[in-house]
Amino acid sequence: RKHGHILVRSCFVLFFVVNIPLFLYMSLIHQRGAIQIMPYLSATVPPNSSIVFLTPCHSFPFQSHFHRNDTALRMITCEPPLQ
Repeated sequence: RKHGHILVRSCFVLFFVVNIPLFLYMSLIHQRGAIQIMPYLSATVPPNSSIVFLTPCHSFPFQSHFHRNDTALRMITCEPPLQ
């Protein structure tokens, strides 16, 4: 019985040792460029221009981070082919 308790505890510790670095990477580093580029674009793109994002649909936070009404933002859509 004691051997089973040690095995369960070891699996529990291993689970956290593996998942905590993975959690930190996914929440702090992975795909943060999509948010970090928006202030740069907002400051450098001339007025009355257009930006097209050629990434998977809904990868960028459009007006929630861009805050300019004089620039058109477009992206690839995720609409299914209805033919």
